[in-house]
Amino acid sequence: MPHSELPGNQRGRAEGEGYLDSESRIEGSDARQNLALWIAVLGSAVVWAVQMQTSYALVTWTCSIQRNWPLHVASLLFLILAAVPGFIAWKELRANAGSERERKGAGAGRRRFMAMLGLMLTALFVILIVAQAIPSFFFDPCLD
Repeated sequence: MPHSELPGNQRGRAEGEGYLDSESRIEGSDARQNLALWIAVLGSAVVWAVQMQTSYALVTWTCSIQRNWPLHVASLLFLILAAVPGFIAWKELRANAGSERERKGAGAGRRRFMAMLGLMLTALFVILIVAQAIPSFFFDPCLD
């Protein structure tokens, strides 16, 4: 919103013109759809962060039992969990498919962008999880 020196309630004016409000009300979209898009964008990053911390925490235990399988199982589990936001993004992308003229309503471009971003970020974090799982096949967890 451009800066204005007009007297009066600037916040009320901004809300009245639709600059300050929830995404759902501005675009006339469903709050569930917005939540799904945010999960698609941020979900795999959160799964990757939890996977990394879990793997670090499991190293002491895997060293004490002299087996690497807990690291492999954790990596596989988190790999599957990291793919879920990508599935959500794909589903949202399919729901917003079509030409620009066919898509009606404000925010269709934002929803398509967020769905594509969710797919790309999911691919990135799935690759990171796989890359972090590879060393557990070749190195001993007790290696200092």
